[in-house]
Amino acid sequence: MAVRIRTEPVTAERVVSHVLICNRCGREADLCSQDGCERGEAAQYLTVDKTGGFAGRFPEDCQRIRWHLCQDCHRELVQSFRVAPLVEDDLLPLIADIPTNGR
Repeated sequence: MAVRIRTEPVTAERVVSHVLICNRCGREADLCSQDGCERGEAAQYLTVDKTGGFAGRFPEDCQRIRWHLCQDCHRELVQSFRVAPLVEDDLLPLIADIPTNGR
């Protein structure tokens, strides 16, 4: 299985040295931003890493499959589901816990 992360020489114009590639459309995303390694745009990618169990059909027994989807391909995949997935807003509990200092 080919590794889908490519390295490039660092130049003055391009500080980024690694890209993540969407397995569906081929779009590349920088793993590092211009300011440093904060995972850059690649932080918005979906990464699936699945190891097959015994008597598995896909991946087969003890095979490992790893793939990445950009936001657009992830959205299209989810929209193609026959049964809609549960979507929750994870930020609301975090916002509710912020102290308001009596306001």
